[in-house]
Amino acid sequence: IEPGHAGDGATGADRQGRCSVGPAQGQLQALAPGQRRCQRAGEGVAGADATHFAKPQDVASLPDGRILIADGLDNHRIMIFDKDLNYLSEFGGKGSGPGQFNGVHAVAVGPGGRIFALDRSGGRVNVFRTTSDPKKVEFEASWPGFRLPLDLIVNDDAVWMTDLSPLRFIKLNFKVCAGITMQSPN
Repeated sequence: IEPGHAGDGATGADRQGRCSVGPAQGQLQALAPGQRRCQRAGEGVAGADATHFAKPQDVASLPDGRILIADGLDNHRIMIFDKDLNYLSEFGGKGSGPGQFNGVHAVAVGPGGRIFALDRSGGRVNVFRTTSDPKKVEFEASWPGFRLPLDLIVNDDAVWMTDLSPLRFIKLNFKVCAGITMQSPN
């Protein structure tokens, strides 16, 4: 699996080779190569604070080891954890404004420190940029116009998205310059 994206309760690996499993059962579990015990985040019961998730949907890792959890169906947020699964901060919140979500269903990491978050109920992808402060991200753009987006895959060249209405696989192109430019999904 490509570093940076693990998926719904699936397994992924970050750049350090650490395996992430989750966020199933309201917990994220991470196992580093050669370890027998998992690191864990989350209490396993629903909640909206720094130690609880409520229907988390996806997990991704940043190149520096920070972990992003799309805690999206009830809490409408993306939580940021350090490489040791200590809570750092969160961003988002319920709504349709810039940087808000109506249901975060996927999160992926792309080039230039960009974070792509799929707002499934909002029919858009919100784009954020990491900052020098590991606890903060900046909202950069919103890509609206989708009916029922499901998942994201990001590589160095494009953002790939599945949309269920109509059923399609969409390639969103971007250029990494001073800003971001999205070409229309054709």
